[in-house]
Amino acid sequence: MASVCCNLRAGKCSATYKKQGDFMKKSVMIMMVLVMASPCFGAMIGDIDHNGKVEMQDAILGLQVTAVLRTDGFFADADVNNDGIIGLPEVIYALRVSAALNSDFTNSLGMTFKLIPRGVFMMGSPDSEIGRDYEPQHQVTLTKNFYMQSTEVTQGQWTEVMGNNPSSTSSYCHIGNDYPVNTVSLDDVKAFIIKMNQRGEGTYRLPTEAEWEYAARAGTTTRFAFGNCLTLDTASYKTGSESGPYNHPGCLYGVGLAGLVVVTSYQPNSWGLYNMHGNVAEWVASGAEPYPDVPVTDPTNFCEYCSLRRIRGGAWNSDDYLCRSASRDATYSYGKGSTLGFRLVRNP
Repeated sequence: MASVCCNLRAGKCSATYKKQGDFMKKSVMIMMVLVMASPCFGAMIGDIDHNGKVEMQDAILGLQVTAVLRTDGFFADADVNNDGIIGLPEVIYALRVSAALNSDFTNSLGMTFKLIPRGVFMMGSPDSEIGRDYEPQHQVTLTKNFYMQSTEVTQGQWTEVMGNNPSSTSSYCHIGNDYPVNTVSLDDVKAFIIKMNQRGEGTYRLPTEAEWEYAARAGTTTRFAFGNCLTLDTASYKTGSESGPYNHPGCLYGVGLAGLVVVTSYQPNSWGLYNMHGNVAEWVASGAEPYPDVPVTDPTNFCEYCSLRRIRGGAWNSDDYLCRSASRDATYSYGKGSTLGFRLVRNP
């Protein structure tokens, strides 16, 4: 116990907390409790018995320590279910997120996929969110983990699979292996996915709209994964003007347009996903139906023959409010343009 207290005083735990980001607050606070069950940090966060795995035995060991801890002090943010006690639900939550952060998959094309842990979140935006459209908040439960591609599909990846590069050469666009493929219709994307699934490296698909927003938020509830403001240091979008009707108080607005950027530009969100705001708007597997007004589980909003399909995230020529985590847009399934791209999901 003394060595753990020394680590806390030395700032090592707080450094870990900062590294994970604000969205990890609850999980990291729990992990700071869990390390008290062992004399030093393991090689993997949450691996209390040091066997190289994060598993139920770690939850049991952690619970032996945490069962006696209440949450009225430093560890209050670790109380996931707000029952005043750090217990098994909190331990399981933390281990689930920790396991996801330690699990990536990279295929032969160099596509990296981040394991996104199942969970519950509020989809849509509150009435007070500036720039919102018809996106009423409702609770969504995702019961399965999934792998989300860390970047948009690149022109190089598309060319290797399809043998051509359909991307635009117009102003503000760029041709290059590391830029996102664009000017692809939904049918084009489906053809790409069929060929991907023939490569023998797993089953790929588009994310549902709910999966996309859950991954984009990465545990946050703000307009963007980075807070309530975008800048040209955090995303490629159209900055707008100081007098814009959907400006958020405290945000700095100037004049600028970054255009299409390399898919690993800017910092990723806290779940390791790049350019979920701006660059290219991304096709998802859902139709353009309105949201339900009740809690839902694993929604797909799948509509095979709907002509209008959802796209998410905004693009390099979008105002910031169209790049919000909750923002919904739609276009015809045959639509193409320099602002349209996609990223893949891989089934576990």
